[in-house]
Amino acid sequence: MSADPVPFTDILARAARLNALLVESIDESLSSLLSHQVADALFAHLEARTVTRDQISHQLDMFHYTLERVFGPSARTVEKNITKRLYGKLGLGYIEDPRMTLAGHVKYLKSQTSNTETI
Repeated sequence: MSADPVPFTDILARAARLNALLVESIDESLSSLLSHQVADALFAHLEARTVTRDQISHQLDMFHYTLERVFGPSARTVEKNITKRLYGKLGLGYIEDPRMTLAGHVKYLKSQTSNTETI
């Protein structure tokens, strides 16, 4: 017996919540690893390239590229910290997989918005 489909408005609300939690996780990670000024500067840099906070989950390639340009190899550490925080905010356990990127995790979590109550 299959579950009833989730209404489209619920899917949109969950996607918006996921994006909000992602932005919170990014802000908190950058602030804790570096400083609030660095977090604000990174967001300003992204917005200058037309990636607003509301669009980050849809523009993760640009976000990743920006992290790599700014932090070099340390970008992976920043992304890992963001991912851990995001999973924590969702009440999910984080299992490290070096093959998964932040974008991969967000893509996975987005796929869950249509069939779970967690997000």
